[in-house]
Amino acid sequence: MQLKDFVFVTCLTPRASLSPLRAELFELYKSSLLKQSSSNWSAILMGEENRTEGNFIYLKAESTTKEDKLLELYHILDKLSVKPKYLIRLDDDDIISPVILQKIESEKLDFDVFADKYQCMFNVYDLRSLSKEFAWFPSTVIMRFEDAMKKISYFRDLPLFVCDHDLVFHKFYQGRKVFYSKRYQPLYLRIFSPTSLSFSDSNKEFEQYCKRFGVWKYFSFEGYEYVLTHLEQINKKYFNTKSPVKFLFNVTADLKFFLTRFINKFS
Repeated sequence: MQLKDFVFVTCLTPRASLSPLRAELFELYKSSLLKQSSSNWSAILMGEENRTEGNFIYLKAESTTKEDKLLELYHILDKLSVKPKYLIRLDDDDIISPVILQKIESEKLDFDVFADKYQCMFNVYDLRSLSKEFAWFPSTVIMRFEDAMKKISYFRDLPLFVCDHDLVFHKFYQGRKVFYSKRYQPLYLRIFSPTSLSFSDSNKEFEQYCKRFGVWKYFSFEGYEYVLTHLEQINKKYFNTKSPVKFLFNVTADLKFFLTRFINKFS
């Protein structure tokens, strides 16, 4: 298996649990990778079949839990004769910045981990967004491959990229070179939808879950305009809830972004 310098790792939702909405979010996940301004990436998808599709490498997992699937992948990666430079975990309903890899290469950024200080989230159910600083690293960061493969003695000797990020990442990277993205230019966009978790009480329980993260508002993120357009279409198809701020005149994407942020300061 030949890999590019940047390797994305994703555990796919089992087909038996894949709702139509989740399937559409997965297509958007793939689109965000295909839109990369750099082609120096590979994506390993742990699922139910073995095949290659361009830069996407599908591997059949024998395990059922996410942790065990990632451990299977660890043993595969450990045997590679030519190692990649970076590893990035990404869920199959989340969106990566289309310009982030080119930024790292062109600016020759030097870091041990590239992360979002302000974690950015988008709720497809009501089209609101959240950008908030938390006390922990998110699970999606760009980590050096050699670090990703290190076994963590204080977390069951699991490889770093397999570990629970809430409990391990902030400790591991203490005193290391951390590069943070700008607040409204995130490394990735975490997508919230009723398919993200199992909710017994449907949308009502999902709304309560979202409130735990903070106050959600209508605003955009730079570089993700095409994604938000698709998410609005998905919302209309499945939920048709309140729309975000609309303008009665033509504005550029950048102007719309800044005007929306300004309006939400007073909403």
